[in-house]
Amino acid sequence: MRQPSPDIDYDSSSADSIVRYAMILEGSTLRKELNIPNDQRLDRKGKGGFGQSVEFYYFGYDLNSRQAPDFEKVGIELKVTPLKIIAGDRLVPKERLVITMIDYHAIINEWFETSSLMKKLSSVLLMHYLHDDEVDPFDYEFKLVHLWAVPGEDYFTIKADWELIANKIRSGLAHELSGGDTNYLEATTKASDSSVTRTQPFSSIPAKPRAFALKASYMRTVVDKGMNGHAIARNGRQKEMSLEELVRSRFAPFLGKTSSQLATQFELNSKAKGFFASITNRILGLREKDRVLDFEKAGLKVKTIRIKPNGVPKEDISFPAMDYREIIQQDWEDSDLYNDLSSRYLFVIFEIEKTDKQEVSRLRDVVFWTMPLDDIDTHAKACFKETVTRIIQGRSHELPKKSENLCVHVRPHASNRNDTCETPQGDFVTKKSFWLNASYIASELHRLRKK
Repeated sequence: MRQPSPDIDYDSSSADSIVRYAMILEGSTLRKELNIPNDQRLDRKGKGGFGQSVEFYYFGYDLNSRQAPDFEKVGIELKVTPLKIIAGDRLVPKERLVITMIDYHAIINEWFETSSLMKKLSSVLLMHYLHDDEVDPFDYEFKLVHLWAVPGEDYFTIKADWELIANKIRSGLAHELSGGDTNYLEATTKASDSSVTRTQPFSSIPAKPRAFALKASYMRTVVDKGMNGHAIARNGRQKEMSLEELVRSRFAPFLGKTSSQLATQFELNSKAKGFFASITNRILGLREKDRVLDFEKAGLKVKTIRIKPNGVPKEDISFPAMDYREIIQQDWEDSDLYNDLSSRYLFVIFEIEKTDKQEVSRLRDVVFWTMPLDDIDTHAKACFKETVTRIIQGRSHELPKKSENLCVHVRPHASNRNDTCETPQGDFVTKKSFWLNASYIASELHRLRKK
């Protein structure tokens, strides 16, 4: 086994020295900077393996799992995290950024400001490298190295996320934690298989081991500095609001107005494609087509829902069209559907009022929603499994209907009958997607309003 580099040259008691030393790797590799022979290979040890190699070989300190920051003298935590390339040349995070394990028995006595999490997040040395399965890890190129801390505008949203997680644990519900519960910070599972569990306080039900992590969607905004995203402006007391509080405060003055009144107020074309999405942006103080940076950090998906007088949405909610050949290769928990259903949603709700002359849509509410875990693991999973089975059987024409599942169904999602996708059998079938049943969404909105 190789030893740490003999040329390690930084002062562990100086933050500037540590950062300057780390930045030598930006645009370079471990092999180049440590003069590692070309025939020397680094064993792949799964997640965390490369980060541990950087700690050991480059910074020269032994691996540890302490709650204190890695460079304890200056309070700096080191995180080595992978990037991937999308859309030809855009670098984005490959995964969430895991910060520290959650101790279910310790967190119940912690305060956010002095928590083990914030000790790690107060100052983070982020080292982003381009992951490539085709090259040896010693040859991974570092694309960005920088010192980072939680921005002021994100602090109160992360605090609200932490408190939601902590309060669930204090209520004996650690086994019900889900990434969809929160916006920027999540409690992600950390076990090799589902049989690994931990005890939790205030409940005899075992819970999966989990760690605090910053969502990949949040990390994307950290990396992608050149993105054309726009943050929601905060004034006065709004600076101390969480994301949910901020959104509700922005929508409050407009509740009760019709879509026509809002179109007039914001000078929007009510016939234009994306009209309702434009209303949301304008209420938030942004232009019609601006990307909402706050939502992208949270991985928050916005859906406009128009409710009929009977309380049921006028339409089902669709997800992107599936690829018949790709979906049969997906495991449930790594599937596109699972990721979509585990996301957090902002429902902008308009109620439809019918008069003798016309149909009027009136803005009534904004609701943050996450699909309950029980529904994901039972009904949605069953629909996914049945869909995969039928596609494999060559039955892509007859996938699960709305009458077959309480929550989810499959139906066409194509621009016309010629908009098709190839099946594993080689024939071409109209594109289809998963849809959330309108009746299920109605029941979920009713449940949320009863809280």
